[in-house]
Amino acid sequence: MRILKLDIEAAPAKAYIWGLKTRYVPLSQVAEDGYILCFSYQWEGEDEVGFFSLWDHGHENMIDGAWELLDEADAVITYNGNGYDLPRLNSEFLVQRLGPPSPYHSIDLYQTVSRKFKVLSKSMKHMLDVLSLENKLEHKGMELWTGCMSGNKDDQAVMEEYNIQDVIVMEDLYEELLPWIDNHPNRGLWMEPGEDPVCPNCGSTDLRFKGYKRTRVLSYMQYRCRGCGFYPRERFTVDKGDMRRTEILT
Repeated sequence: MRILKLDIEAAPAKAYIWGLKTRYVPLSQVAEDGYILCFSYQWEGEDEVGFFSLWDHGHENMIDGAWELLDEADAVITYNGNGYDLPRLNSEFLVQRLGPPSPYHSIDLYQTVSRKFKVLSKSMKHMLDVLSLENKLEHKGMELWTGCMSGNKDDQAVMEEYNIQDVIVMEDLYEELLPWIDNHPNRGLWMEPGEDPVCPNCGSTDLRFKGYKRTRVLSYMQYRCRGCGFYPRERFTVDKGDMRRTEILT
């Protein structure tokens, strides 16, 4: 199973306003739309972190690179990727007439945080703080983005470091959230025939029987993964004495 971690950084749009408290800007007052500055990525199980940028690759080559990565991926890990990164990339694919990449599963860690936890802030930085994990790179704020937009080489170097760090720390957060992700793509579907059943979330074979998962009308054998803590269950009901095991847990 090919899992890709991905994070993009984008330039803000520019607009004309008459006051600092402006809450709505008509399209006619937008001087320049925002655009993708760069993105970083890493394949699960690999040490190398890749980086594409407007200043190193040009716009079209950068977007082509993103398309090829998503086309290869079985699943993509992001933080708020469903709300921002992936739609933003899709818009670029549309403009460049690339068409959609082959279908992939989206593992948006922000959605898991939003659904499962009540925290002061749902930002990735705050979640990393809460869990005492290595955090995002500190920077000088909006000046970093405007510096990159104006071609400042020092700012572009810092942006690359910042963008890459986001992908690195996303791995630790993903591992902490794994047992809470109830819509994770099932790693068992990528098993070879005859292999032992695995945890659908982390792929571990270290599973312990943990009673039965009961719905309103059916019961299923349930397990606890000692690798990540997720609770998978058998695909088949155990009603009427049917105790058959399946090779794929869900």
